[in-house]
Amino acid sequence: MTGLFAPDGPKVFSIPAGANFLAELTRTLAQETGLKNDPEALADALIYVPNRRSERALGFALHQAAGGKACLLPNIRALGDLETDEPPPSAEAALADLPPVISPASRIGDLTQLVMRYFEHTGRHMPAIACLAAAKELARLLDQAALSGEIDWGALDSLVPNAQLAKHWQQSLEFLEIISKQWPAHLAESSKMDPYTRRLEAARAMAEHWQSAPPDAPVIIAGSTGATPASRLLMQAALAMPNGLIVLPGLDTDLDSRTLEHVSETPSHPQFTLTRTLKALGLRPDQVASWPGLIEPDQHTARRRLIHQALAPAQSTADWTANLASINTHDDPADFVRDALQGLTVIDAADDTQEALLVSVLLRQTLAQNGQTAALVTPDAGLARHVSAMLKRWKIDVAPSAGLPLSQTDGGSLALLIAEWMLDPSHPVALMAVLNHPHCKFQKETIQKLDKFFLRGPRAWQDWTALIARLRAPEPDHPHRAKISESDKVEIIDLMDQLNALLNALPLETGHALSGTDWYRHVAELATALATSPHPWAGDAGSALSTLFRDMAELTAPLGTQMPALWNELLQGEMQLQTVSTGAIHPNLVIWGPLEARLQTADLIIL
Repeated sequence: MTGLFAPDGPKVFSIPAGANFLAELTRTLAQETGLKNDPEALADALIYVPNRRSERALGFALHQAAGGKACLLPNIRALGDLETDEPPPSAEAALADLPPVISPASRIGDLTQLVMRYFEHTGRHMPAIACLAAAKELARLLDQAALSGEIDWGALDSLVPNAQLAKHWQQSLEFLEIISKQWPAHLAESSKMDPYTRRLEAARAMAEHWQSAPPDAPVIIAGSTGATPASRLLMQAALAMPNGLIVLPGLDTDLDSRTLEHVSETPSHPQFTLTRTLKALGLRPDQVASWPGLIEPDQHTARRRLIHQALAPAQSTADWTANLASINTHDDPADFVRDALQGLTVIDAADDTQEALLVSVLLRQTLAQNGQTAALVTPDAGLARHVSAMLKRWKIDVAPSAGLPLSQTDGGSLALLIAEWMLDPSHPVALMAVLNHPHCKFQKETIQKLDKFFLRGPRAWQDWTALIARLRAPEPDHPHRAKISESDKVEIIDLMDQLNALLNALPLETGHALSGTDWYRHVAELATALATSPHPWAGDAGSALSTLFRDMAELTAPLGTQMPALWNELLQGEMQLQTVSTGAIHPNLVIWGPLEARLQTADLIIL
C-alpha cells in the first residue's frame, strides 16, 4: 500500500461527473496495490457499491485493471440505494442476529388488515379494495420515513394541540397511528422487521463490529451518494478506520458556502443527497480530495462547471454573470461556453415516435464505428421499450436493462389472457386470444378451423355449455359449417373436449365471489395445463410469475371473497409494477435507467 492509504492522507474522494467512474477507481486501486503483479493484492479488501449491477461491473473493471490477468477479487457487496429494494448484505444481517425481513406481499396484506380494523372501529364502511390502496400508501410512507432517517412518529400528537385541529386533521392523526403504534407492535409480535429498518440495524451492527475490531484490509465505499441512513452510517464508520476510504460520484467540490446552503434546502437538486452526506460526515465540499491519478481534460472541467452553474438553485442565480466570470478559464466567456458545450447536441423531437426513431438511428450509427459504444439513459420505461422495438427492425437486439413489465412477457401475458377468459369461457375473443398465444400447446391449424367454422359471426350462444352443444349439433347453423369435413369437425370437438375437461376439473363459478387465493390457484393451474412445457414457468420470467402468484395469495388474503373481475384487475396492476430482464447483453449498445448509469459510461451518451 502507498499514498492512497497513508495515515495522514485524505479519506474522502470524488470522481467527477463525465469520468469513467469504475475505470478510474480500479486503475488507481490496481496501481496503489500492485494488482498487476500480485493477483492477491485486493483479495482481503471489502468494497461496497450501490447495487447488484455495479457489483458485477466492478468485478469486470478490476479484471481489466489487472491487465486481463486472473486475480482474486475483493469482497464486493451491494449497499442497496435509494431507488432499489435490495436487502442488506447477508453478512451484516447475520452479524446483528436480526429477525427475518417481512415479505413485501405479507407487509401489504398485514397493513390492509390494520386499515380494515381501523374503519371497522370507527364505524365507517370502506371497500376492501380501498383498504388495500390505503395500505400501499402507508407502506410508501413507512419507506420514505425510513429513508429520511429523521422521522419521530411519537411527535405526531404534539405537533398541534388537539383543540386547534379541525376534525379531519384529528382523523388523519388517528389513522396514522396504524404505522406509528400498531405496525411496530405487529412486527414485534410476529418477529419480523421492515426492510429499511433491518438494513439500518444491519449497518449499525457492522459499524460496531468495525469499531471493536477494525479490519487491517482496506474498506472502501465507492459510488454511493449516501442516500440512506444505513449507507451514511457505514461511511462514518469507514472514516474511523485506518484503511477506510469513501469515493463519492460526481460531487461539485466548487460549491461555495452560500450555494451549499441553498442546495441543502432543495431536495430536487442533484447535489442535495451528496451535500446531506457531507454534513453527516462533518465535511465541506472543498475538503473532499480529487481521486489520485485522475487527469480531467480542460473541456470536461469547463462543461462540468458550466452544468453545475446551470443547475444552481434559483436563489444563487441572481449574479449569474458574475458567477460565469468566476468559473471562466478563457479570455472571452463566450469562448468558454462554446468550449464547454463542444460535442454536446440538443435535438428537438416532434413527438414520442420521432424521439424513439432519432435515438434508434443514433444508436445504430455507433455500430458503424468499430469498437465504439453508445448508451441511452432515460427514466422513461416506455421510451426504452420503444427504442428497443425499433432497433429490432435492423436485427439489433438491445433489451432495456430495467427489463420488461411481467405482463409483457410470454408467461405473464398468457396468465392474464387465461384469467380474462375464465370470466366467460365461451367468449369468442377471449377464447381465441388464449388459444392463439405462442405458448398454447394446441395445434394452430385446429384453432383456425374452430374460429372459421364455429366462432365467426354473431354470438349465438350464452355460455360454455351452449357453445359445446353448438359444436355437436348435427345440422349446420352457419354457411361456413356446411363446408366443414367430418375429420375437421372431429379435431375441433376433440380440442373443445380437452378444454371442457380442464374447466370442469376446477370448482369454479365465475359469477360468484371467491377468495383471491382460490382464483389465482385456478389461473395458475390452467396456465400449466394449457401451455407447452416448461412454460409458463421457465426462465427468469417464469420464476417471477411463480413468485407473483404466491405473493398475490398473501396480499389478497385480508380482502376475503370478491368477484373474479376484481382479482384480475389487481393481478394486471401488480404485473405492471414488476419487471423482468430479457434478451442478451449487446457488446456495444445499452439502454440504462438513471441509477444504472451512475457508475458507467459510453463513447456516446443519449439523455
